[in-house]
Amino acid sequence: MGRWFERNGKQSTNLASISLKKIKELPVPVPPADVQLEILRRIEEQSLIAAKAEEALHLAQRRSTILRKVLLRKAFSGCLVPQNPDEEPAAVLLDRIRVERAAQPKPKRTRAGKAPAARKAAATVPAPEPTETPRTATQQELPL
Repeated sequence: MGRWFERNGKQSTNLASISLKKIKELPVPVPPADVQLEILRRIEEQSLIAAKAEEALHLAQRRSTILRKVLLRKAFSGCLVPQNPDEEPAAVLLDRIRVERAAQPKPKRTRAGKAPAARKAAATVPAPEPTETPRTATQQELPL
């Protein structure tokens, strides 16, 4: 087949071409009907296997999304590890924090144009020099 193109093609400087008439004469081998049917059967079989694999993949992706949400919900509600009896429950801690914040006086708001002298002085202080870039860095990955 490769030799056919060499015999029937024309080549000029950096350009190879084959006429449409020659292309129409290109011999195309066609297998017998029983071989064609076997090829078709194998293609359909592989296509069915691929479709089932794709369906299984989508199901696994949906399950992993749900599992992640459930896992995060349990992690943030404190259900993944047993509660230490020496520690107060998260709900009690959150209630205590709310009460403490409510008891604190709210800071007075000042107008932007009438800033206290201390703020004006702080605004004129030059920024500190940047710190040195770390030479090594580590990244911790937590398993899910």
